[in-house]
Amino acid sequence: MLTQKKTEETPVAEKPNPTTNMQSQSASEAIQEMLLKLQETIMKNHTETRTDTNEIKEEMRNFKTEVRSDIMKLDGKVDSIQKALEKNENKRKEVEKRTEKIEQGMEKINQQLKSINKEMEDSPTYIEMDQAAF
Repeated sequence: MLTQKKTEETPVAEKPNPTTNMQSQSASEAIQEMLLKLQETIMKNHTETRTDTNEIKEEMRNFKTEVRSDIMKLDGKVDSIQKALEKNENKRKEVEKRTEKIEQGMEKINQQLKSINKEMEDSPTYIEMDQAAF
């Protein structure tokens, strides 16, 4: 009885099924083909991305160069504007000084005219006194 039990418990070795093997092999080949296509797509995308990145870097370098050039031009314009402002300020101060001198001169002339006017007002009185004294 022991021998009989052992034979009943031992699994019977399954015979390979040729259809299952072919299906597995076909599925495996399909997966490998899909993986190859996926790898090609990844490589293509990587190459395109690298190209795009390099183009963007080049555009950025060109843009930075243009911006630096524009900044230098603006700096030059700012400098010339500052020089013009300084020049105008100096001219304004000069005109202000000349105006003050002219005003002072006019004030002196005005005082002299007042003095002469006063003398002229008093002059007929002196002339009359001088004439009366004769």
